[in-house]
Amino acid sequence: MIHRSFRGQGLGATVVEAAVDRMRQLERPIGLLFCTDARVRFYERLGWRALHSEVTVDQPEGPVTMPIRTCWVPLLAEAPPLSETLALAGLPF
Repeated sequence: MIHRSFRGQGLGATVVEAAVDRMRQLERPIGLLFCTDARVRFYERLGWRALHSEVTVDQPEGPVTMPIRTCWVPLLAEAPPLSETLALAGLPF
């Protein structure tokens, strides 16, 4: 999140690109993020893709359907496309 007085300076893109670079260094096949519909276009401009299927995430009280949009980005050339229902196992950090 970028404070409104600093928006439009490319700081958000810099932060997201640094996170993607770190995920690539860790050799992760894909990156995932959750965002509001209003932010999807921002992430798409940075190479992320909106996932249009349902995403289930583990929570302490049990699995729940993610109520906001999921976006993903391939990080490795052999990254599989995400087109089916996705279930994230394990509690969030």
